[in-house]
Amino acid sequence: MNMPTTPWPNVRCDRARGLSHRPLPAFVLVIAAVMPAQFTWATTFGNVYYDANTDQLVVTMIYRGTNPNHTFSLKWGRCKSGPDGSPQIFANVIDSQWDDDAQNDYQTTTRFNLGKLKCRPVSVTLRSAPRFIYQLQIPAPPASVQQ
Repeated sequence: MNMPTTPWPNVRCDRARGLSHRPLPAFVLVIAAVMPAQFTWATTFGNVYYDANTDQLVVTMIYRGTNPNHTFSLKWGRCKSGPDGSPQIFANVIDSQWDDDAQNDYQTTTRFNLGKLKCRPVSVTLRSAPRFIYQLQIPAPPASVQQ
């Protein structure tokens, strides 16, 4: 019985050619998995609550950097109606040192005055890079603050 044979060089060449493309996706996945750990940093939320006595939003920020001197601010969006018709607003948390190398862990508690927040009561969604979100309900301002 005569069976066709394929010479080894062709088989090896075909296999080598087929395998040469397989490491590339694996390499890309490894780089993508390692990059966030080494080249990106994020601010996350610890304790978040509304302090009715001071009419402030109190946020514990957990972050990485080379120093503990980061300051945080809020960039407010516009007040809109949510799916159920109730008011909602988004606020992006801005880190003053967003490009600081992520070397050490830090945390700080920041107080944001809500006296100028017009739409209340409101559902507030805090957002921090890359995709950290925290939602809470802010009641109407206290009578002592209302004008």
